[in-house]
Amino acid sequence: MIRGVGGYGYKGGAAAVIYPEVPKRAPDAVLESTSTANQAFLYRLSGDLNPLHVDQDMAALGGFEKPIIHGLCSAGVTARMIYEKYCNGNPQGLTKFSTRFLSHVFPGETYVVEIWKDGNNLVFQTKTKERGKVAVRGFAELKEQPKL
Repeated sequence: MIRGVGGYGYKGGAAAVIYPEVPKRAPDAVLESTSTANQAFLYRLSGDLNPLHVDQDMAALGGFEKPIIHGLCSAGVTARMIYEKYCNGNPQGLTKFSTRFLSHVFPGETYVVEIWKDGNNLVFQTKTKERGKVAVRGFAELKEQPKL
């Protein structure tokens, strides 16, 4: 899929997801993780072989100055950082995770995840440190912790 090229089938039908607004206060947590220069090449091992992520000419056709990291890779990095911060090693600790892709990340850029926590609910956005662009925004839900 390449932005603006079209021809990719069915229009409409999926239920719209309502994403909460980012709170108008400082985030409760700010986490960073730097991507590697070969991140998009490594992510291709997941089976997404879209040349937009590795080929300069395809990236230019998509309107980018160079190849970009897969959006699902950026979502995965965000999920991993949230998991590491809040789930204490419990793989069932993150019960809901939903993202919306807003911009791109170039290989080698630093992800900055800002998280607002309200009980077991999280609102987050992931920016690039270098360009300040919000790449991913979403919400997550943590498993309720037993009361002792």
